[in-house]
Amino acid sequence: MKKREFVFGAMLLLSSLFLQCTLAQTRIAVLADTHVVGPWLVVSDGAAWQAELAADRKLLDYSRQIFDQLTDKLKADAPEVVLLPGDLTKDGERLSHEYVSSKLGELVAAGIKVYVTPGNHDLGTGRASVFDGDAKSPAETVDASQFATLYASCGYGEGSEIHGLSYAVEPVKGLLLLSIDSHSGSVSADDLDWACGKAEQAAKECKQVLVMMHHPLMPHIYGAEIFVNTSTVGDYETVRNRLADAGVRVVLTGHFHTSDIAKDWNADMTKEIYDINTGSTVSYPCDYRMLTLSANRAQLSVTTGSVTSLDGVDDFGSVAKERLTKSMSAIATNMLQDKLGALAVMAGPLAAQAFVLHAEGDENNSETAQTMLNTLGILAAQQFPDLNSTMQSALSDISNYGTERADQTPDRTLTIDLPVLASGISSLRQDSSHSDGFYTLQGVRTAKPVKGVNVKDGRLVVF
Repeated sequence: MKKREFVFGAMLLLSSLFLQCTLAQTRIAVLADTHVVGPWLVVSDGAAWQAELAADRKLLDYSRQIFDQLTDKLKADAPEVVLLPGDLTKDGERLSHEYVSSKLGELVAAGIKVYVTPGNHDLGTGRASVFDGDAKSPAETVDASQFATLYASCGYGEGSEIHGLSYAVEPVKGLLLLSIDSHSGSVSADDLDWACGKAEQAAKECKQVLVMMHHPLMPHIYGAEIFVNTSTVGDYETVRNRLADAGVRVVLTGHFHTSDIAKDWNADMTKEIYDINTGSTVSYPCDYRMLTLSANRAQLSVTTGSVTSLDGVDDFGSVAKERLTKSMSAIATNMLQDKLGALAVMAGPLAAQAFVLHAEGDENNSETAQTMLNTLGILAAQQFPDLNSTMQSALSDISNYGTERADQTPDRTLTIDLPVLASGISSLRQDSSHSDGFYTLQGVRTAKPVKGVNVKDGRLVVF
């Protein structure tokens, strides 16, 4: 190797060491699917509001209290970054968004960087209502422009490169966050091209990339997209392949209300990609994530917390679990009616129990889940063949398709190795013909070391 190439390599090593010494680890909180019901939307409790709660699996009546408790916790813990991957509000009501944006503004005022992306509930749905006793009436909702204005301090303002409702921002040095809009259920071709281009450019600039979008990148349960066609982002194989090929290793999602981490690969299985799906704060077990990006930007560690208590609510954890089990049983029974007929009455509660165990995460390590799996194995195969593979996947924490793609990944605690930020030189070796003397970082040979950084026998030496 020539002297100049050797010195250049040494300079890159020195620059890398300097960067690692000047960066600190970054703590990132993730709150998904908060579904906050804003003040004044429930004018008075009554038949209308109670009917709404009975028809929904979410703890909407506790949504604001949970959100307040978590934002207070974040102000105290002071992570560097907070991410909210969509469904900030119940149904896109203006009053709900105004409340959420004001609470997030408190975090911003405390010096915490906050970024949001819209979910399918955030730009208004037909269920957006004001409840007053026995009556309900339509509530005012926000459109895309109003959403971006409300959250100007949370990604849609200064410092971001905005692309429609998608944007790119560098919250901390060496990390690019790509927020990709999937609120419609899919990612547009234009947004996907733009995001992949940004990811590729970030790699050239030796920056790590995190992607945030609302809908899951891949099925976390076998056949999930068959039973619920919105359980993944539209055309997920293409989105997965494009992002993986562009160098993305981690995508943060919500929507499915389960804390499940799945790993897949690009089309030729040469690049892996993780979907860290975070459960809803208003659906048992009321999870949130805490991520730690290492100082050298080489690893991302994931831990998971849960809201287990609320002021004034006795045994909140049990209340939340019972509500989810009851509502999912009704939903599953109704969903399976066409496929199984009368057997749906038996299969629905079983599917609901499997979903609850899956929502808790790491179900392959759960004795309850494994007992249920062993007990139901034969019964499901005989009585509910359409459900067998789905329940096997849900209770075994196995995601994706085919023997070669099947994956089982820890859901609640995990450390992910991020892509190596290549410098173009993979190794250095000493050229013995230049072993005598010292070299400056400008490539000048000297008999004695100079003040500062010198290269001697393949090592950096500082005088």
